[in-house]
Amino acid sequence: MEQQLTGKLPLADARDDQEDGGAASAGSLKAFLTAALLALGFFLATAPTLSMQGFAGGSEALNVETVLEMRRGGPWLIPTLRGAPRTIKPPLTAWTTAAFVPPSTVAALSTPDPAAREAAYRRLAWKVRWPTLALSCITIALIFEMGRLLGGYRIGLTAGLVAGSTIMFMRFGRVATTDVQLSLWVAAADVLLLHAILRGRWWTGCVGGGIALGLAVMSKGPVALVQSIMPVLAALAWLMWRRDRTERPIRPEYQAKRSTIAIAVTCGTLLMVFIAAAWFLWVWWITPGIVEAWVREVTREGATNLEPDPWHNYLSSLPWMFPWLIFFVVGLIMTTQAAWRGDRRQTLALSLLIVPIVVMSLFQDKPTRYLQPMLAPAAVVTAIALAGQWRAWRDQPHIDRVLSRIHYAAIAIAIVALAAGGAFGLLETTAGQPWYRPKIALPIAMVGLEVLALVMWQARRRPWVMVGGTVAIMLAMQPMFLKGYVNSVNGRSLATEVADHILSTEPDAEAVVFSPGFRRSPPIEMFIYMNRVLPVVGTLADVPASDRDVYAINVASSSDTDVIIPPPWHLDREWRWGDGRPWRTYVRPATEPATLPAAP
Repeated sequence: MEQQLTGKLPLADARDDQEDGGAASAGSLKAFLTAALLALGFFLATAPTLSMQGFAGGSEALNVETVLEMRRGGPWLIPTLRGAPRTIKPPLTAWTTAAFVPPSTVAALSTPDPAAREAAYRRLAWKVRWPTLALSCITIALIFEMGRLLGGYRIGLTAGLVAGSTIMFMRFGRVATTDVQLSLWVAAADVLLLHAILRGRWWTGCVGGGIALGLAVMSKGPVALVQSIMPVLAALAWLMWRRDRTERPIRPEYQAKRSTIAIAVTCGTLLMVFIAAAWFLWVWWITPGIVEAWVREVTREGATNLEPDPWHNYLSSLPWMFPWLIFFVVGLIMTTQAAWRGDRRQTLALSLLIVPIVVMSLFQDKPTRYLQPMLAPAAVVTAIALAGQWRAWRDQPHIDRVLSRIHYAAIAIAIVALAAGGAFGLLETTAGQPWYRPKIALPIAMVGLEVLALVMWQARRRPWVMVGGTVAIMLAMQPMFLKGYVNSVNGRSLATEVADHILSTEPDAEAVVFSPGFRRSPPIEMFIYMNRVLPVVGTLADVPASDRDVYAINVASSSDTDVIIPPPWHLDREWRWGDGRPWRTYVRPATEPATLPAAP
């Protein structure tokens, strides 16, 4: 018989079967129902707000424009963006989003009636976002399972509630971006790999994890490996190093033959490569020079003209864990101490969080949304602190009271700041008006503070009330925030005004984007709200003659003051808000058919 593992691989030990410490503490049916209720609850709480917000740039706008081009008859295997093949990003997110957007919705975006067009864009927002929200809520269910594996049922439930009530989830979990797909499949891969490592389910964990990782790579590329395989291997290496010094035994029921593990890992790896590589190989075959473009996209070196983000940029993203920030920091301290002692579960949780952030900090671009897949281990780390896992602190209840008061104070400040800032003009709409009327905002704030006070009172006797009450308050604040944000400078694009003006005035007119000297890239939402791919010209003289009026849309910059507008072009209209740069439309009247050049 082949030699079995005796002490090198840090598999589960007796502590995995403790009531509050292992995945076996709750029945599978109970766990499944809990995960399903978590996902359904957050979906129902968030879904009514999906159509409130338009498309104002960002990663979602790129995906939506790609979907519109696909649904207007563009290719699906290699989708296009602004008419050019989008070979840089894998297409899984575009495929899944486009599957829920019917052509009839896309056609309705071009109707001349402003009210009908606005209704069509609300339908588009719903159709591209509800599948995204569903995937985000499934991710919450996976976070529950991750917490259950790493700390037991109570840790899993708390982690799911924490994740769904963070600002990060409420901001990024609702928008149709590649990061949502990446988060889902990375969380699925992590959970399956944990099942293999902690529960000995090597075939399920490796084969299922390989499929999930393949889909993760098809969502956003090889960064998925940095967020899953690398931290798991790092945790195992650390635990093996610690085990060599402590000689902790392995329970016999978790032992496995080396050949079984090797075959399962090989099958999972082959499945991952097959799913992840097929599309990339096809693009490489038909697109010369694409490898250099992929390298630039992965490293971000030369991908943009922007200055590199500072190395500590991800540290400035900590507030996205609000309202659980204080417990998140405490959880980091607790899991770091536990990892130093060689605790396998908390070592895995810490590694899944820290290792990807450290590696991603080495690259040039560090936007906050890149941290979205890290919400799962961050929620688990926070749940460990909330559950009072640190025995030394359990003997000092006054510390818990201090942390709770900091937590409640932060929520109270957020309630007051949102209501007061929106009512007294610190938060303004595009028209320069306050977000809310004071007679509405201030009573709502008072009700919120009263609910918070009730939560504080009840939580003294029932600690779980703090988590449940915080979740309820955050879910109630979400629609209130969006009601003001959707009409703010950052929440609404000027492209809506420009497109409404052109399509309402002359829906059959031609349109181009005018970027003098090609100095600026046109905002992608302009293509969305015009519902067509617009040619981009560097000079107005380059626009060919036409028997229809032609509109040239220009987002001016400081270097555009010396631009000459040749006749018969003339200024049509100007808009200005946000950063102060004017958006302008120029018009050239239709050329008489008799003066048009003859067709070749």
